[in-house]
Amino acid sequence: MTEQAAADWYPDPFARHEHRYWDGVGWTHHVATRGSQSTDPPVASQALAPATPESLKLVARELRKARVVAGASAGGGTLLSEPVLVVNRVPRFKALYIVYNQYGQYVGELREPRQAFLERATVWNKRRYLILDKDGTVVISLVPAFSLLRSRMIVLDAGGVEVGQLVERHGILEVGLGLVSSGEKVGAIYGEPWDFYPRDAHDNDIGRIAKFTRSVNYVIQIQPSLPEPLRTLVVAAALSMDIRAGELQERERAAKRASRGGGGDDGGWGWGDGGGGDGT
Repeated sequence: MTEQAAADWYPDPFARHEHRYWDGVGWTHHVATRGSQSTDPPVASQALAPATPESLKLVARELRKARVVAGASAGGGTLLSEPVLVVNRVPRFKALYIVYNQYGQYVGELREPRQAFLERATVWNKRRYLILDKDGTVVISLVPAFSLLRSRMIVLDAGGVEVGQLVERHGILEVGLGLVSSGEKVGAIYGEPWDFYPRDAHDNDIGRIAKFTRSVNYVIQIQPSLPEPLRTLVVAAALSMDIRAGELQERERAAKRASRGGGGDDGGWGWGDGGGGDGT
């Protein structure tokens, strides 16, 4: 934490009591449930580190805005098994998104590894984004791949094997993203002014992405029983929303430069808010 939260009672980050006392430096053994105080050592489980007061407040605020009730569905403790994810873009970095579960616990992040400037500027397929779990292990890699027809983003698993692709799609009344695996449509994400809705291959709703315009934070809800590869593709699509919008802006600028010399461009993702904005 860059700034320590004030000493006070907060929801127990270990989920064993209603509240636990934060002394301004760390969690103490003082706990309370239904007004009755007791003691319990602040020992974290092996699965997840405890939440901080800051993450608890952030997650509670975003869930309240999205009208999501914490605890309605239990999670498995990993980025790919939690039914509710809260995404926070770190403003100081162009591509760094911290991901929490519904209890304010850190479960992973999305980041862009450092690359040589000339490599990024000249070879689109060399660009890559990584989705890491709570232990820093890469669970998903995202590689933009552009063609003359439409923009795509290739989704790779932890071993570098292609899981599927996020394929740009445009409709008359809405825009969104096709989720494709082994050449077959397994789902799609459709956008509306405030929300995006993932659907399976049979057009059944399987979640929701509450992405408020110009917000640096948003909430992802995913059906707990969602099978693979659909779940990985939905997580990859949801976490990379702002990334794809930023890629679109960059490509549009490149197209304008190319048009001055007689070149052209082939469109872009067509959804998102252009890189996260500056609101909260």
